[in-house]
Order: sequence, then structure tokens, then C-alpha cells
Amino acid sequence: MTLLCLAVPNVVVTASQTGGTSQGVLDGLRDPDKNVTGSASVALLSGFTDGLPIVRTAPLNTDGSFSFAGLEPGKYITCAWTDLAPEVNALMQSASAPKQRLEQACAAVTIKVEGSAQVQVRQTSIADVTR
Repeated sequence: MTLLCLAVPNVVVTASQTGGTSQGVLDGLRDPDKNVTGSASVALLSGFTDGLPIVRTAPLNTDGSFSFAGLEPGKYITCAWTDLAPEVNALMQSASAPKQRLEQACAAVTIKVEGSAQVQVRQTSIADVTR
């Protein structure tokens, strides 16, 4: 099952990582009177060799924001999805997850114990990374 996509293309998510916390919000042109739908995910890339185990998945808030706290240091893929979280989990936990397409559609970020980084990714659909 897929939630409705935002009507405006190329919506940008700005995410920042500081000492194990990932926060982001949808930016760009969109109707402020309409609620945002979808989910965000962070998947740990470093330290695992059997696919992309999900660390966290959460629904986007109605204003497009999301937050993850208590993440271990490492390299993560941060994504914003128009699809439901169960579909995202199934894709990301698959042994044949399309890592190259995920890295193109999302963003790889290294979270350090101290310090911060910023990354921009576009809200995408599972269909965008699986075809």
C-alpha cells in the first residue's frame, strides 16, 4: 500500500546529524495547508555485511519533520519516503537491497560521537529505487 505522494516534485529533505541524533524537515515548494505523508528511515551501512539492517523507521510528521535519537556512530543512509514504513522495512532488510540506487536517491552520512554534518535528500518512493 502506498500513501499519496506530494503534489510538488523535487521536494528536498534537509537532515542534520549531531552526535548520534538525526533530524530533518521537508523543504521546498509545497502547499502549507496540506499535511505531509510518508516515512523517514536511517539504515546503518558500516559494520554490517548482510544487507542494510534498519536502525529506525518513523512516520513523517504532518509538517514534514522527522527525528531519530540515540544512533550509534557509523555510516548511515538517511531517506524520506512517500511509501508506508512496512514496505520500507521489507526493502531495507532484504539481502538484495539495491544499495547503489538507495545511495543515489537518499544520502550516506557518517555520524560521529561529536560534531555535526548536514545532508539533503529528496523524498522518494520504493519504486524509484527498485526498478
